[in-house]
Amino acid sequence: MLAFLQVLLAILISSVLLQDFIGIFFFNLGVPKIVLQLFLALKDILLVVIIYLSLVANVILKKRIRLTSTGFFLIFYAIIIFVYYTVFYKSRSLMDLRALIFPVLAYLAGFLVIIVQKKTILTWIEKIGAFSVILSLLFYFSGPSFFIKMRTLAFTEYIRGFYGLVNRGLPSTFFSKFGGVQIFRLAGPILNPIGTSLLFIFIFSLIYGYYRYQQWSLMNRCSKTLLVLTLCAILLTLSRGPIIGFFLGYFILEKFIMPTKRMNKWVIIVGFIFVALSFTTFKNMVMDTIELRDGSSIAHAYALENSWNYIKTNWLGAGIGASGKWVKLDADAAGENSYAMIIGQVGIFSFICFLCALISVFITLVRNRHHFMSYGLLLFFICIVFNSMFSASFLSATPTILFWFFIGYFEKENACYL
Repeated sequence: MLAFLQVLLAILISSVLLQDFIGIFFFNLGVPKIVLQLFLALKDILLVVIIYLSLVANVILKKRIRLTSTGFFLIFYAIIIFVYYTVFYKSRSLMDLRALIFPVLAYLAGFLVIIVQKKTILTWIEKIGAFSVILSLLFYFSGPSFFIKMRTLAFTEYIRGFYGLVNRGLPSTFFSKFGGVQIFRLAGPILNPIGTSLLFIFIFSLIYGYYRYQQWSLMNRCSKTLLVLTLCAILLTLSRGPIIGFFLGYFILEKFIMPTKRMNKWVIIVGFIFVALSFTTFKNMVMDTIELRDGSSIAHAYALENSWNYIKTNWLGAGIGASGKWVKLDADAAGENSYAMIIGQVGIFSFICFLCALISVFITLVRNRHHFMSYGLLLFFICIVFNSMFSASFLSATPTILFWFFIGYFEKENACYL
């Protein structure tokens, strides 16, 4: 049973960290569309399987399950969602239901897996995470011609559902001005900069947590190099929300939550060197954001305003699938604000449950802040809470499914009952 669960978790982690790359590879091999779609849904299916097998294991081993406050709030949140989906509204969306409910499934999967050795899974995260960072950087520097040869745009149209978004050549989001030079950007619909940034931040946070508390025997010069590469990968996405959230989280963590006399300044130094080398780009990004000059900043500001206006008249929720109405109204709130998406679809009461779960997570991690995993999860927590005001990152499966899984695992391991 133990070996079987470890294999399942290894497949889950691999499918999350390498999903786009494996999907592109399969697509070029001519794999049937239904197989690719099942592959993209693999992590969701495995979460349900892991929860079921874990419950069976708990029963067999006669283990008593005691939920934490986080678990209670998430379960109440899930109950409200299912009531909305099955009773109150005729118009339903399975995709929106999946987005709303997957944090609960990921948390429960991590919480209930009590017989899996943590060290084995963390070692796998380190290895597969390192490979994903290096592979992404290789993709990045291969240039746009490589993406065309790999048929990534066709994959986007065929599998991801971005119909009509890609017309000819490469969309403008694949490029960005780096200093005075226009270079290929690890972005576009296939490797979204937000998801990529958050995924790299998660990997960085856990590995850096090991490094800070010197609990990782493999932390050598090669591993430090990996951390620098991961930080560069985060910055190379040129996605403002995650980048600002990352440094904001790092500063808050090191200065206020876990103050230390020897703050690891190399993280800041690498960041400043990177920004200095691309000063024009980051200066333009900052000024365009402040002055609302670029289309992205204008869209975010417009979405936040419309989210607030929409919620004022739909504070009890407009039903699961209501995000489609927002898009038709040009509000696009569901894609620009995780919190507005929850309130707008399933109401203020479900949002309060979700918010209480976040508060519970934060308190638990702070209480156990001298644990390496707590440090990493706190850094990612601060980053994603900030970034979720401007994107649906809290409800995006790719970067956050592992976050919720390890939150559940961490709370269970430390028996943090609030």
